[in-house]
Amino acid sequence: AVVSTQSGHYGRERHLNEVFMGGLGSYCLTLMVVSLLQNTPRCTKRLEHQNLGVLLIEFFELFGVRFNYASTGIRICNGGSFFNKDECSEMKTSILCIEDPCQPGHDIARGSYCIYVVKEAFKKAYYWLKRVVLSNAIQCNQGYLMTDSILGTIIKVDTSIVEYRNWIAKNWHQLSYKLPHPEDFVLNYLQQSRLKINNKKTQNSQQTDPWPGKNSELSDTSTDCSPVASSNDDGTTDESSSDGSV
Repeated sequence: AVVSTQSGHYGRERHLNEVFMGGLGSYCLTLMVVSLLQNTPRCTKRLEHQNLGVLLIEFFELFGVRFNYASTGIRICNGGSFFNKDECSEMKTSILCIEDPCQPGHDIARGSYCIYVVKEAFKKAYYWLKRVVLSNAIQCNQGYLMTDSILGTIIKVDTSIVEYRNWIAKNWHQLSYKLPHPEDFVLNYLQQSRLKINNKKTQNSQQTDPWPGKNSELSDTSTDCSPVASSNDDGTTDESSSDGSV
């Protein structure tokens, strides 16, 4: 992951990572790193004990100096190998040929038509790193140490990014106390979602009964307007009822 990240950042600084412009995409770059690890005998035994800086230099050396893009293709399946592009007519036309491990016979690097520009950039990175490593070894023997890092010779970080990282390192300890705890955030979210569900239920119940309380009023009026005449306390009927009976 470190080798693919650093090599990708190196290409991104030089605008060589856009496939639609003939550059090298991240997927193809990752498969090239995997191919390096598969075809390096010492990396197949114990990868966790390998020097990542040495692997990065070997990556630039392989695909910047030694690899023959005109006649050689890259295969990841079955332990990884290199093959002759003449064996496959569909892959013979592309400059960089990488067989898709998920779909054998399909070339995923066909769009990287500016691979020779990428190759020159890898070649320069290899010679720069090699020169710095050798000069650093000579200076260490003479008692002088380098002021810049070895990786800093090919990858530069903007001052704005450095200032932002320093600001985070300085202020994050104070800002972390002001942020809510993740468990509290989840509980508040669940409570709000339950309230929304209950509000929707009440709104739906009100929409199904457009005249709430109307049925109760109708029942009250029906009891008052009964056809049976009401009698007074003394047992005599009202005049309206007696007049209607005549």
